[in-house]
This record gives sequence, C-alpha cells and structure tokens, in this order.
Amino acid sequence: MNLHEEIRKIINEIKLQGYNNICIWAPALNVGGGTYVYCNFVNYLTQNTDLNVYYMDYLDSYARHLLKNNKKVKFLTYDEKNPNFPLKDKTIILVNSTRIVQLTNMNPDNKVLFWHYETIKCGWDLVLIDNETKKYFKLAKDNNAMIYHDWSGRYSLNMTYNVGFKNKDYFYITLPPVSTFCDKKYTDQNSINIAFLSRLYPDKIQSLFYLIDNFSKYQSDKKRRLHIIGDGKSKKDVLEFCKKYEDNIEFIFTGTISRNNLDSYLIDNIDILFAIGTSVLEGAKLKLPSVMLFTGINKPIKSNEAIWIYNSKEHTVAIVEESKQAFGVKCDTFNDIIDSVYQNKNGKRDQGRKCYKYYLDNHSSYDEMVIGLLNALKNTTLTFRKIQKCIRYIPYTCMKITIYRFFGFNLIKKYSILNRVKVKLLMWSIYRSKIKPNLEIYHILGIKFLEKRIMNVNLVTYHILGIKVFSRQIKSVFKFPATLFKDDYK
Repeated sequence: MNLHEEIRKIINEIKLQGYNNICIWAPALNVGGGTYVYCNFVNYLTQNTDLNVYYMDYLDSYARHLLKNNKKVKFLTYDEKNPNFPLKDKTIILVNSTRIVQLTNMNPDNKVLFWHYETIKCGWDLVLIDNETKKYFKLAKDNNAMIYHDWSGRYSLNMTYNVGFKNKDYFYITLPPVSTFCDKKYTDQNSINIAFLSRLYPDKIQSLFYLIDNFSKYQSDKKRRLHIIGDGKSKKDVLEFCKKYEDNIEFIFTGTISRNNLDSYLIDNIDILFAIGTSVLEGAKLKLPSVMLFTGINKPIKSNEAIWIYNSKEHTVAIVEESKQAFGVKCDTFNDIIDSVYQNKNGKRDQGRKCYKYYLDNHSSYDEMVIGLLNALKNTTLTFRKIQKCIRYIPYTCMKITIYRFFGFNLIKKYSILNRVKVKLLMWSIYRSKIKPNLEIYHILGIKFLEKRIMNVNLVTYHILGIKVFSRQIKSVFKFPATLFKDDYK
C-alpha cells in the first residue's frame, strides 16, 4: 500500500466514526510558525480529501492571508464572548494544547485532539486558573488526545506534573525538497562565514547571544564573519549586544530575506548555519552544515555546545539547555563544530551530506507526517462531553475568579462568567445566579430561592421558592400614536 492509499484508508475510517468535518481552532493575528503549519495541513486536506475543513480564527488574521486563495476552507469567526460553536454536526477539533480555554459549547460528541508545540515549560497556572491542569493532562493522556511538535514538546509537558505522556505522535515540521544544493567548497578561503537564521524575538535571541559569545572565542587566523538573517522587535537588543564583540567579529545584518531568495543567499554566503526550529532545516535541505542551538527565554544560556542536526531524534529542532541530559544525544563544542568544517579538506561537504540525509529521513515527506496526524485524529477518544467534566466553566476565557482568604486559606471563591455567578465556601456551593434578558434566577445552598421574571417593559414579577410574592407594574396614559405619524399629503 502506497502512502496516498494509506491516507485514503484512514480518511474512510474517520468517516465511519461519523466525522466528516475537521476544524482547526487557532485564533491568531500574529505571524507565527504554528499558523503556517496549520495552513499547510488545511491546504493538503482540501486538495487531497473530501472532508469539510473549517478554521476558527479572528477576522483579518494571518491564516486568512495565507489561505486567501483556498476557496474550499470555511472560516469561522472567533468571538470569546459567544458561548456556542456554530457547527451542529459532529466535528473533530484540532487545537493547541493551551487553547482548551477557548473552546465553546458544542456537540458533546465532537472529538478533540490537542497539539503541544511549546519547547519551554508553559505557565499553566495562568492558563487554567482553577487548578485543573493535572486533571486536564490525565484526561488527554487517557484518551490519546495529545500530540507534539517533537520530543521537546512531550518532554516539556512531562516536566510539569510528571503525568507520563509516552506516545510519540508528532505533528512535526516538514520542508519540501529542492533541486539546488550547496556545492561550493568554501564561501571565502580567508574568512569563517557562519549564519544565524531566525526572527529576532525574545524567545530566540538568547540562542544568538551564546552563539556570538562562543564564536568570539574561536581561535583562528581567518576573519570571523557572522550573518544575522532575520528581523523583529528585539533587534535593538541584538545590536546593543553585538557592540561588545565588534573587535573580533564582523556582523552582517541582512534583515528578513524572502523565502524565494533565502536558498541562494545561504548557498552563496554561508559555510555553517546555526539556528533553532524550522530554520535549521532550511540549511539541511541544501546540504549545508546545519547546527541546532539551545533555546531559552530571558535567562542567558551558559554553554559551549550545540547539536548537529543529524544527531537529533524524534523530529526535534530545538531544546532548552536544561533538557540536554534527558535528550541524550551527542553534543559538540563550537570549536569542534567549526574545526570539523574548516580543518578537514572535505569537511563542509561531508557534514552537509550528513545533515541532508537527516532532513530526507525525518523532515522531507509531508505524506508520512500526514499519515501520523490523521491516525491521531482517528484515535483520539476525547469528546467534548468529557472535557465539560474537567473544565466546568465554558467559555473559560470569560471567567474571572475572586478569592477571599482567611489567614492564608482560600475561604470563599466567587466565579463570574458572562451572565452567571457562583460562590463557593471552601468546597461547598452556597450561591449561584444566572441572568437572562427576561429572567433572573438565584440559588442559595442549591435551592432555587428567587426568580425575577420580566413579563414586558411595564411588568416585573418576583417569585420566592416558586411562589409569586411581589410584582411591579408601571402604567402610563395612552398617547394616541396613530395621530402622531405625519402622512405625506402635499
């Protein structure tokens, strides 16, 4: 059975489960790699299957821009104050792991698959604010409902509560093969030309900083030249950092290079590419020596090592330094990495070929990745009905909790969500209310104590324990409205 036949088989199995709809749930206005990956999958589904494909997103979003020429995908507009999902038919939802809080009321038989693509530990206490995280992780694990972008995503989840996600289901990065390769021996015999390729954002620049620090210490008679390819809001921080190293490194800031021109720039100007994430594959697919840096946010990276992409595993393109031992692959010092390319006659060619083979085996076949992803969509048994038992307040993003503490203990919690209020004393519910346009209901200790019924603009009735005890009626003099309409009789 070839790959396309296997894909058709899985699609038919999904349909036999009663699901003809797939919805990507990923509201985002910003430019991001996750959105790009989602949109590639949407294009694949609409071009190669007869599934109905939907995308939940904001108006004027990045995804709408990327998919502007795709007439088959149907966009649903996300509004966090709208408590209901518009599709009534059974649907499989593919959503980021942290966006569980965005889900709205929907068909209880809808299935959900979460994609975790965070390399760094998330602040889950800021996402699920009522201590549901551990319960959520167990629910996802027990129902085969969590996949990852690579090994680092699975590891970062397991580091949170040690739930023990063991499945190796990855929605990983792929890049299409190209026909032009890096065939130059060296860019310049008199200089060492390396590159850092990435957006210049807070979650990327620590990788660049430790690359610069290590490159400055490399001993050579040749000129050191670092090409910084990319742009972003942290560029000023990068420029300031580079000033300290201008005496022994020549910095070339290229800004963002378009995808159409990036390959030729790397081939013509670079001998070794250092990067994190998808960017490291941009070099590997060209047979360019490509190295994966450690990543981190705010905290400086204190290391003299990095990882050849061909030494990676489980589709991993970025890890934090703290997970190096758990990752368990060979790391090399910057000195050894640069020496292996420049001190050996065929170093650039040999290292480039190793990187290219890793790329071909792990990141070049979109069909192989899709087979794994479709199987995960088929195999998840997590329904919205089960989620409601874990995340009781939906839409969760509209919830606010007010906590009253007594000598440091949580005594009273007040939950407010849209038109509802609930108050708990310790673990007991003592009050709740729900306000609709024409009806207000108040419960005390689980008993419906008071109802306010708005019969019309002039009449309001109040019921205690189901008995009407009070009403308010407003009467006003009739105004003869027909006489106040001026006919056109001229």
